Amino acid sequence: MIKRLTYGAIMMCMIWPAAARAQLSVTSPVSLNINTPTLFQNGTQLAITNHVVYTTPLLAALWTLRVRSQSTTLTGPGGATIPIAQTKVQVTSLTSNGTPQSGTYPEITLSTADQDLQASGLNLALVATLRYSIRYTLLGGVDLLKPAGTYAATLTYTLANLIGLGTVTNTTSLQVNITNQAAIVVNNPTATLSFTQASHYQLGRQLVHTNALQAFSNIPYSISVRAATDLMNGANSIAAGNVQVTPALAAPASGVSVSGVSLSTANQTIITSTVPTLQQLFNLTYSTTAGNTAFLNKPAGAYSTTLTYTITAP
Repeated sequence: MIKRLTYGAIMMCMIWPAAARAQLSVTSPVSLNINTPTLFQNGTQLAITNHVVYTTPLLAALWTLRVRSQSTTLTGPGGATIPIAQTKVQVTSLTSNGTPQSGTYPEITLSTADQDLQASGLNLALVATLRYSIRYTLLGGVDLLKPAGTYAATLTYTLANLIGLGTVTNTTSLQVNITNQAAIVVNNPTATLSFTQASHYQLGRQLVHTNALQAFSNIPYSISVRAATDLMNGANSIAAGNVQVTPALAAPASGVSVSGVSLSTANQTIITSTVPTLQQLFNLTYSTTAGNTAFLNKPAGAYSTTLTYTITAP
């Protein structure tokens, strides 16, 4: 009698998904809006849930997500640029088939080199869906002082196998949208020139306010001053032009010029900047000339007016 023995065998084919089947999706564009002086100074953040999604099964192996910029700058109107290094990227969460995955996710500064967004590879069995939530941080500072417009760069995300089974990539557009902004802060809201002895009338008076004005503008600007009225004390008055206002840079700065004026009820330019400034400080000197008879023969009391400082960024 002949016995027949039958043996079963299992053959496993480990195949990296074909490019046509592999789907790494990245939401686009990524838009960071800079539209207030505070955002220019401090920057902003944007968190995107499920920003990078992989929807094709993976093999059991080590995987990591990487990102790089295709350029060293974000480019905007007229060829103006923002360094890509102003932007940081970090994974805030990762799920596999809806299950959160623990891990260390470093914050990286964007560059043209691929950088891992995971401190170590992720070891996964057959997986249907990976979802990465990502946070973008745009740093504030002088590098954002650019004219209004959209500044863009292309980012490439890569899901890479650490043992050489393959990669899948996709891109997104990183955009920084800048709106022209200008602001001025008067740090010393009251200036008082007191005439209490003969020498004050003879020699004139002077009051210096340090860091009195703070100016911000992402484009060139000018600052003007005007008096609401003459200096008034009831029915008595002293012409505003008897008081001079003279600005000075609180710290050296190129492209900024200053000039003093005698006060008027019309706007007069006292500061002109051909460059944008982030937090430019100015000292202000209020003064009267020696021997000015406009202050004589006036009833005692406080003579006052309101000064308005205006920043204009055309």
